[in-house]
Amino acid sequence: YKINSESQSDKFTIKKDETIDTYLNEQEIDLIFKYDLSKNDRLDRVRDLFITGLWTGLRISDLKRINSFDISNNRIKIVETEKTNSFIEIPIHPQLRQIIQKRDGIIPEISDQRFNEYVKELCELVGMTQMTLGSIKNPETNRKERGNYPKFKLIASHTCRRSFVSNHYGKL
Repeated sequence: YKINSESQSDKFTIKKDETIDTYLNEQEIDLIFKYDLSKNDRLDRVRDLFITGLWTGLRISDLKRINSFDISNNRIKIVETEKTNSFIEIPIHPQLRQIIQKRDGIIPEISDQRFNEYVKELCELVGMTQMTLGSIKNPETNRKERGNYPKFKLIASHTCRRSFVSNHYGKL
């Protein structure tokens, strides 16, 4: 195949669509935190892990290791993060403190795939059904399709990081 030599240039770029980052505001997080899940242990565990992610901003890989971190003196101390190998210290939000106390210091652990599946179910249950602009992968084409979807369908593990950053922008 003939390849255009300009594609090898440092100045060559590909125009991409602007990313749409779905996040949860503090009122939505509070709604999830306060929702009564006493009769659903599975979603209660998911909710506690999700709230932990929302108030720490950790990647799912680090969230899965959270029980190995030093949680003391109102901080979570992580000597080495999974992806960047950096030291971080995260203040413990009051909602996270309640979860730590409720669970006797052990945060629930769930696989990535199940977490993303269950967190959508949780958000639908608490009523996050408003139509929101976002992208969802079409299983037939294996491509993301932009459109308006119920918000719960756009929620996944990375929502924790986006929400943390959005809610703390200009505050930290």
